[in-house]
Amino acid sequence: MSEWYMEMARRRQRIVKHWIKFLVGVGLVVLALVLVAGCATTKAPKDDVVMIEINPPAQSGPQVFVTNSSHEWMIAMSKIADCVVKLPEVKAEIATFESFEWTEDSGGQVAAKIGSKQSEVKEYTTNRAVSIFRRVWPGFGTVNAYTTKASTDIYYNTRAVARSLKDKVGTICHEHAHVLGYDHGGNGSHTTGVPAALGDICMKHIGRCL
Repeated sequence: MSEWYMEMARRRQRIVKHWIKFLVGVGLVVLALVLVAGCATTKAPKDDVVMIEINPPAQSGPQVFVTNSSHEWMIAMSKIADCVVKLPEVKAEIATFESFEWTEDSGGQVAAKIGSKQSEVKEYTTNRAVSIFRRVWPGFGTVNAYTTKASTDIYYNTRAVARSLKDKVGTICHEHAHVLGYDHGGNGSHTTGVPAALGDICMKHIGRCL
């Protein structure tokens, strides 16, 4: 009986060693991929989205979104977002909200602030390694756009080119809410805050500006 137990113990040890070797091998392969991708260029991609000529109808008031980008899709995104965010329908709809999470402002108070601050829409490009991991885990390490409390600039990820114009405009409107001082919980749990509401409303009314 003791020999049988000893044999079973030796088998378990061999199995554990094989698994350890396998996991170490997988870890080394993943590390190599990250290092190779990290050394790859992070140069912003060329325009790979065919854009139709964009001439949105002029809206009253100063520009809310401007850009110095040479990318056609960035220019189109900024023009359409500027048109949409100034639509009376957008302000009227957000004014119907009685309250939001993460702020004490009512919908009417939020509507009064929309368009009150101008943002320059700029580019940023995530490291290619991050982009590779994001294909497997969509929420990994990066966002489509972001703002900082130090300025009113909006930074749009050039690796998010493939998104639809509607989604891009919704993102810019979402970030505009941040510029106005509104926040939300962590990404993925912010569906009841002002940024999400404004982004959704802008996407709903984008047809008026195409």
